[in-house]
Amino acid sequence: MQYRALVVFAALSVAAAGCAGGEGVEAEIETLGGAEEAMVDSNTLALPHDVLATLVVRGDEVVLPAAHEGAVASVRPGVTLLVADRSPPGSVGAETNPYGFLRRVEGLRRTGREIVVMTSAATLEDAIVRSGGSKASSAADIDPFAGDGEEDAEDNSGDGGDAPADAPAGAPTLVPLARTRLGPFTRTLGPRVLGTSGPMSVRLEQARFTSAPTVDTELRVANRQVTYLRLRVQDTWTLEGTLGTQLNGAANRSVRGTLYRNAVPLPPQQIGPIPLTQTLHVSVEGSCEASTAGQAKLTAGVRSTVNLDVELTYQDGRWTRRAPAPRFGLEAIPPTVVTTADGRLRCTLEPRIDVLFYNLVGPYVSGVAGANLTVDAQAGSASRASGSWALTGQLSATAGLDGSPQLAQFPGLGQVLSRQLARATFTLFSTERRFAGGTF
Repeated sequence: MQYRALVVFAALSVAAAGCAGGEGVEAEIETLGGAEEAMVDSNTLALPHDVLATLVVRGDEVVLPAAHEGAVASVRPGVTLLVADRSPPGSVGAETNPYGFLRRVEGLRRTGREIVVMTSAATLEDAIVRSGGSKASSAADIDPFAGDGEEDAEDNSGDGGDAPADAPAGAPTLVPLARTRLGPFTRTLGPRVLGTSGPMSVRLEQARFTSAPTVDTELRVANRQVTYLRLRVQDTWTLEGTLGTQLNGAANRSVRGTLYRNAVPLPPQQIGPIPLTQTLHVSVEGSCEASTAGQAKLTAGVRSTVNLDVELTYQDGRWTRRAPAPRFGLEAIPPTVVTTADGRLRCTLEPRIDVLFYNLVGPYVSGVAGANLTVDAQAGSASRASGSWALTGQLSATAGLDGSPQLAQFPGLGQVLSRQLARATFTLFSTERRFAGGTF
């Protein structure tokens, strides 16, 4: 199975006012590998397309018009697995079912003109018995970064059916794989107020984020168990931003806010009758922590460029990561200091990329570019002191497995991949650079 799709990277949600600007970004999604003949549990029921257009999802309940009662007439509470693709855009169901779902039926009731299906969490391990005669692919078969100087494993893609080298002979293996190339896209933000906390106000003076990621995901399920999950991200992040704070009196405060958030649905991968939907999320957070013994206005900024090549793998019950030392540049944006007392300011910009299955749980990569300003004030006028400042830059990145915000409301639905996979976080790198200080 192989197909390409071109979709527009359009803003589905913007978390804060003032985030307008920047162009739509095209995403090229290529799904490779074969799973059409995968054998799934006989109790799995896939909802037809005409039902998807009219259903409504309310938390752990799926509501259908009574006219579609026949679509769920065969369900057995506690046994049947209910699976659905995304509802068509513009349909009644699109608002509450934009991501699709996989759940277990727990009950059924009729209320007036509605059929209400009560559900609980289900996983791919519950649904997939084994793959059929579909072709298996390994990480070496389809490598979007082939030719980058790494030594590849032997290619077995031409024989039409060999299992990956790490799978036992004859083992049922299922390998849907998606490769997504985004961008390049640039987001320019500011100036605007990021937030307030008591006597402190934080302002985004300006920020610019550029990215062009290639995201490669691979998943294997064998004998009702997720045996392999892989995420690889190659990207060049360019971050430039200045955040400032104004404190009217002694304070020690922090403020955090979302500068940018966007999502693009990827075409579903079909595992037999099961659509496995994925959504790519890109976000940038901003934060400031500040303290002073008197009134102050402080700004600090940083410019950074990071070349990332990160691979996170779950196999045979354990996680591994591969993250060669990144190539990066880190430069300070000279600060502005107006204060009557000693002060401290730490501001960060934090980009993040998530790939969420059914928009519930999946792997992520995130970074932090920060500036730390320390001010040593000396006696001066009543409105302004003189003194010195020192600025330090920080750059770090993490990767792992995490869930979406909606899991806080319905945590029981977050095991869609596997009941064995727990959330995980890995530090990829962390570096700090001290810049020359100055006087004011």
